[in-house]
Amino acid sequence: MISGQVDFAGAWYNHTIELQPKGKEVIDVVQLSGAPGERLMCTDKSGVKSPSDIKGKNMGVTDLGSGTDKLTQFIAHKGGLSTSDYQTVAVHAGATAIAALKQGSADCAMTTQPTVTALTTQKVADTVVDLATTEGAQKALGGAWPAAGLIGNASWVNAHKDATQRVVNALVATMHWISEHSAADIANKLPADYVNNSTITKDQYIAGLTTDKGQFLPDGIMPAGGPKTVLDMEKQLGLDTSKIDISKTFTNDYAQKANKDAGTKVTTTPAGSDG
Repeated sequence: MISGQVDFAGAWYNHTIELQPKGKEVIDVVQLSGAPGERLMCTDKSGVKSPSDIKGKNMGVTDLGSGTDKLTQFIAHKGGLSTSDYQTVAVHAGATAIAALKQGSADCAMTTQPTVTALTTQKVADTVVDLATTEGAQKALGGAWPAAGLIGNASWVNAHKDATQRVVNALVATMHWISEHSAADIANKLPADYVNNSTITKDQYIAGLTTDKGQFLPDGIMPAGGPKTVLDMEKQLGLDTSKIDISKTFTNDYAQKANKDAGTKVTTTPAGSDG
């Protein structure tokens, strides 16, 4: 997206903040989740029961520099630790993450469904920090933590407002559909081999999604306080936020219009221009 190869990217909101000091004006045009959807899963052998226990451990993330890496850093920071106090290992997700925990190359992994359910049902690891629900994120991170959204270069978005609106319309309609249907309904719409494979059964997938479905926002609206929470995390992790204009990192205009035109209800309290 930054190089212009694609117009939009499905990515975490925090990237809009991180890119601004680098001279890249990127904007979030629709917000899909109000929590990261992740859980810090740790093996019994690791002895990790709280963030402070991370010291000296091998911490699995999807990839170095990824959103899960940033979340792990912040959780460690909450436990009074820095990145020099533990080792970061790229374990990706699914089978590779499970194997890393089983083999001991990682003591913990920041991961999401359906990997979480596979880890618990196989008795490989348990949840130490819940970032998969809005309530869990508020407890661990200090507030709503907008994660997955649709981001694009602001210059492209401003030059293609009609196209942007059509894309947001489709995503907002999808989020309402997810909100109004059960985990079983959602699973029935997904590829069979995604919800039923060597790591998880369809029933387990449905159970996991039922537990963590609350992370999804029903209306595509950036939640009040969310941008501030993410900005505060970035500041605590060392990013110079003094010149960041948070109002340029997101807009609710497209999602508001999508809901209005479709006659669907907005239930998320929208963030103001100050986040």
